[in-house]
Amino acid sequence: MSARHLGRLRTQIGHGIQNVIVIVVMILTLAPFLWVASNSIKPRPLIYEYPPKLLFKPTFEHYVDVFANFKFQNHFRDSAIVAAASTAIALVAGSLVAYAIARFRLGGTPFRFFLLAMRTLPGIAIIIPLYAMFRDLGLLDTYWALIIVYPVYMTPLVAWMMIGFFREVPLEMEEAASIDGCSPWGVFWRVVVPVTLPGFVAAAILNFIGGWNEFLFSLILTGRNVQTTPVASAGFISNKDVLWGQMAAAGVAASIPVITFTIIVQRWLVRGLTLGAVK
Repeated sequence: MSARHLGRLRTQIGHGIQNVIVIVVMILTLAPFLWVASNSIKPRPLIYEYPPKLLFKPTFEHYVDVFANFKFQNHFRDSAIVAAASTAIALVAGSLVAYAIARFRLGGTPFRFFLLAMRTLPGIAIIIPLYAMFRDLGLLDTYWALIIVYPVYMTPLVAWMMIGFFREVPLEMEEAASIDGCSPWGVFWRVVVPVTLPGFVAAAILNFIGGWNEFLFSLILTGRNVQTTPVASAGFISNKDVLWGQMAAAGVAASIPVITFTIIVQRWLVRGLTLGAVK
């Protein structure tokens, strides 16, 4: 066998191994979600069978129960309002902080590490004083409790992501806009923001997912009037029983909006995460 054919064979073997690795990773990644999805359409008696049955007659009784009896659509609304409002606030605050750091060297390196420290601060360390503060302000079990808390954790992530984008924007573009009569605010909103839009989209997606899935603050700071989907899903566990079918149906339903939104804007997400938007 010639060296050329040997090299081609090695390349084909390498591609085959890569494909096998990708398939194995995909199976391991999708297996938990597929297991939950199968339980969501599996009749209740079959959920407890061992070994589990892979072939069965699907039923949507769990979905009907979740939305008809448990009013899960109300928890969807609460999660959407809290996640969207918190993400919007974090994008505005984080982008301004990132622009100040990128263009004016605000705070230097210590300030950037302070932002990172805020992101890594465990929620359990501050939940008690937050609870007492919101109780005294009368904001417990309201949207405002979560809308105020979530951006505190979201803003550092937005700032860290957007610093790199803003640094890649040519300074000459901003100077040209200033010469044409743009104010500093006009330069930022009309020139810098449109150019770095993929970064904003990537930051928005990551923060929206984080706000949608957050559990601890929602569990402690909300209750009967406001309840997000993670807390509502945990409500299917009681001291008497675990409603596995309803919990699986709620989990699948709660993941659909985020998955759909991510698929729609995945082109912007990839460009944003790879810092490929600024030419």
